[in-house]
Amino acid sequence: MSNKLKLAIVVYFLFQTISAQNYVGPSPNSMGIVRMTNQVNLLTGSPNINIPLVNLPGKELSASISLSYNSFGHRVQDLASSEGLGWSLMAGGVVTRVVRGEPDDLAGGYCKPNPTDTEPDIYTFSAGGISGKFVLDRNGIPLLMPYQDVVIKPGICRSGGSGTWEITDANGVKYFFGTNSNFQETTTYRKTTASSTTSKTYTSSWLLERIVSPNGTDVATYFYSTSTNNYESYSYIKDTGAVPNPNVVVNNSYSLTQNVKNLLSITTSGGSAVFTYSIGREDVVGGKYLESIRVLDHLGAQSNKLSFKYGYFGSGGAMCKRLRLESIHDLGSNPIYSFSYNQTINLPCRDSKSIDYLGLYNSYTGTDWIPASIENMETGTRKPDAARMKANLLTRIDFRGGGYTLYDFEPHSGVVKFGVTYINAYAYPVVVDQLMPVLSGNRISKIRKYDGTGTISVLDYKYEKTITQSGQQVLISSGEINRHSFFKLNFPYLTRWFSHNQADIFDANGIFVGYTRVVEIENGKGATEYIFSGSTFSQTLNTDTPVSFWSTRFWERGLLLSKKAFLQGDNLTPLYSEVFEYDLNIANLRSISGKEEMKVLGNNGIQTKESNYTFISKPITLTKKTTTYRDQVLSTKTYATVEQYSYQTPTYQIASVSAWNSTNPNEKSISVTKYITNTDYNYSTSNCETQLTVCLNSCTNGGSTCENNCYIIYNNCNTQALNAMGPEGKAIVKMRELHMNNAVVESQSFIQRGGVNYLTAASINKYSYFSGWIYPQSQWISKKNTATNYTGSKINASGGFDMSPLFVEVSNQTYNNATGKLTSQTHRNGIKVDYTYSNNNMTLASSTVSPASNPFTSNYLYKPMVGVTKETDQNNKAVNMEYDGLNRLRLVKDNSNNIRERYRYHSKNETPNFRIAATNSQIAAGQSVTFSLEDIIVPSGGTTTRHWTTGTGVSYTDNRTTMNYTYPTPGLYTITSTLLTNEFNSVTKSYNLLVTGALQITICANGAQEKDLCNPATRVWGSCTASQVDTGYTRFQTNFSPLTSTGCVGIYNYHFEYQQGGLWLTFSNGVNNYADFVNTIAPGYYNIRCTITDSCSNTAVANSFMNIYESNPLCTPIEI
Repeated sequence: MSNKLKLAIVVYFLFQTISAQNYVGPSPNSMGIVRMTNQVNLLTGSPNINIPLVNLPGKELSASISLSYNSFGHRVQDLASSEGLGWSLMAGGVVTRVVRGEPDDLAGGYCKPNPTDTEPDIYTFSAGGISGKFVLDRNGIPLLMPYQDVVIKPGICRSGGSGTWEITDANGVKYFFGTNSNFQETTTYRKTTASSTTSKTYTSSWLLERIVSPNGTDVATYFYSTSTNNYESYSYIKDTGAVPNPNVVVNNSYSLTQNVKNLLSITTSGGSAVFTYSIGREDVVGGKYLESIRVLDHLGAQSNKLSFKYGYFGSGGAMCKRLRLESIHDLGSNPIYSFSYNQTINLPCRDSKSIDYLGLYNSYTGTDWIPASIENMETGTRKPDAARMKANLLTRIDFRGGGYTLYDFEPHSGVVKFGVTYINAYAYPVVVDQLMPVLSGNRISKIRKYDGTGTISVLDYKYEKTITQSGQQVLISSGEINRHSFFKLNFPYLTRWFSHNQADIFDANGIFVGYTRVVEIENGKGATEYIFSGSTFSQTLNTDTPVSFWSTRFWERGLLLSKKAFLQGDNLTPLYSEVFEYDLNIANLRSISGKEEMKVLGNNGIQTKESNYTFISKPITLTKKTTTYRDQVLSTKTYATVEQYSYQTPTYQIASVSAWNSTNPNEKSISVTKYITNTDYNYSTSNCETQLTVCLNSCTNGGSTCENNCYIIYNNCNTQALNAMGPEGKAIVKMRELHMNNAVVESQSFIQRGGVNYLTAASINKYSYFSGWIYPQSQWISKKNTATNYTGSKINASGGFDMSPLFVEVSNQTYNNATGKLTSQTHRNGIKVDYTYSNNNMTLASSTVSPASNPFTSNYLYKPMVGVTKETDQNNKAVNMEYDGLNRLRLVKDNSNNIRERYRYHSKNETPNFRIAATNSQIAAGQSVTFSLEDIIVPSGGTTTRHWTTGTGVSYTDNRTTMNYTYPTPGLYTITSTLLTNEFNSVTKSYNLLVTGALQITICANGAQEKDLCNPATRVWGSCTASQVDTGYTRFQTNFSPLTSTGCVGIYNYHFEYQQGGLWLTFSNGVNNYADFVNTIAPGYYNIRCTITDSCSNTAVANSFMNIYESNPLCTPIEI
């Protein structure tokens, strides 16, 4: 069985943590995946910006690698991922969570014995073609929102908390996450206040370790490197009224240390992708950025290489910069993709107070963390700013060949629904149900696509609906907002104020603003209107304060209700339309309750606000689709087709589809699908999987003994069925055990006339269970018949497989017991085809057709991961193919090696390409370094000649392949190599080599360095004093001495200490090359030193002093 897994994230859910109520998110890399999992395109106004990079083939499992961009906007506090601000690497997979309250699996957590935590954490999973969201109940049993047919075995709370998560999809493919610490990200957080010493560490993400095919015959594996991110999450509170310390702003910020995993390699049976990261990011201390991806075939030979070029948004220190992806290159001379961004306005430093109610950049210029009271989302210091929220947003993608795409964004807008109320500054209730023309976040307004030859395609997007006001039809925004933001909470006789929004504005479906009507207009062609379900379609959200965003039926918001297409110039009569209907009355499968609490200490004790909410699991089921077409000849005439769907429980797979035409509704076409989960294939009406689910649900607090007993019962159930069943039934039992629920046993087609079903066709797949593996063994089809009482195949009471005599066998297969590969297939006409394989059993090596006694064979040779290089037919005549350095087909030759076809490629401004590599990127004076050329690509082929220069005036023109040279003095040297070819102009590349002296620094004092506490006139000023004004502190600053003594260039750490007596104490430790020594009334001689550490862990020390004394011991000190 083959299941091609696309390791790019399927668009599904978004959620974002805004409040400062101990809700802690995962690392920037994992959080990027969480956010990307949220984009739902037209519903949220988010364009699908996805950059495909690599596809790794395999025998059964393949892996795709891509980049995706989040265009909603950048929060001021956001850290850029390893691929740049806004970008997320879609490869591998993760189970990640946002902690609510306390981590579920720590002492007192939601699913631990004797829990004190009242809120379950929110988990998101993404891997291959699966993604979703769930919570764990008190017993550690997952609740999926909405329901989908996947099996999740948690790595925490249950099974002894092994840390390994196992998720099985409906095809039986297994995904393993967090197998050990090499596949787990941890987060340590503590309050930033100086008095806080308590910290908590928990696992925030479990990374994908491997994917295994249902039979275990193919595996994709993943490995990671580790880096550490340190940053601050800013939050402040203030209490007013009857509290012990009114109007005092309290720092409620958190210092976070995240142990981040960077994807290092992906390996399939067909090859591997190796990721290289570089240190020295200028925006995150200890952070890494993705430098390249090398693609290797299964023999280890390089097939391709991608490199990533970066810059930075902003300037200044690390706090004010953000990594910016500028271009992506393969081995060709021109980039595959280049990116442009809005840099008219740059984001401020991450500790800026200029933030709107969602944390995006706004126009506030004040100094207060606590915002002024706001009455709605448009006013106050958290008011969104239409221009600033687009700071550093992607605006253009250029493609190799001259084409490009432009993106225009505009701010969200919408109406706050549900009649949410809150109390304003004057204690009057305010009902929020009004139009907000500018809301936080960006939506797409226009996409312009240019192909490089002058052709342009323009897509415009309108987010409007028509309402009646004062008898007039007017257009307003179709956006609907989940709930109001709030920055304060009223208690009896007191109020708590917050620096950041405390409402969970994003619902569990990931939607902040959802649009109920969107029109996509394509210039010169027409328009398509989309209608989505809104607030009137789903159950009212909880409005308790503090407000929690979870509705019980959130997934009913955002369902596509209709789609209409109009020709340009005709917006009245659609060319065609589709109307969708859903079953909203399916009973809840399971539910979990949570309670959000907020507590404040007042003069009369602790006061508490609570908000109760419920998570519900149930499926989304489309029940009916009606498609109406306009007659192309007579435009006033229309006709419709109707499709009606029914589902099989408990998996909710589509069991039947009934279709009919509006011109003849009495005649229906009915298709029925019977999966292995169909009750017709139960033995003695038992279903072992259902028994297992019921048993696990009865285990309390993740009891491992109870859980083990459940699996013993389950295994006994399967064993009993296997012993009693025939070969077909045994295979079905094992397929159910492997959760291969999408496997089809029988398909049926009927025509219904007058309420009577007439069988028109049917097919049956028989499976075989042999040597522990499952195979599709044979296929059967029904003969022509007019059956009206056909009921289909089933397992009988004796365990045998019953099927109608109407069926005949049309195909039978055999497989290799060692590899699981198909080895032969015999068809109904007696023709047999035999297969052999090459390249790690991944590609077809030969096929032999045996119609009778004279078989004929075709043979194939391959360049792994590229294509066929030789194809030999049954007459032993061959066709040969050659490829260029970029794996493009170059030559096709016949059996006599004559060139039959030649392909030439030339992108705009394309030239030969190569890069200069060095054994060291930085060296010390007197050391030698060897240079070579790598990744040489000459599009037309042919010979090359190489010239070199050393950057010191020495050059070589002898066509040497490498150059070794010793640099005696420090400096920055530019090395060049020139490649000469027979079809292109010469191409020169350069390489900058830094030759440094030993790491050395000097330290000086900016301010008073010697102070007499009795006589300020005798101050002695430091050597680099800028102004002889005593500011109350002395700034010690360092410089490289000489300027070339930088050691390894990158991010430096400066550790400032002072000593009085024997103990050295730290007064600054970070990336700043200066530190302020605050004056003290305690006289004494203080030794000052700074230890600098470069990016290669070399250190140097510079020393200074601070002398504070009293010339008269009896004097009264007159200054500090």
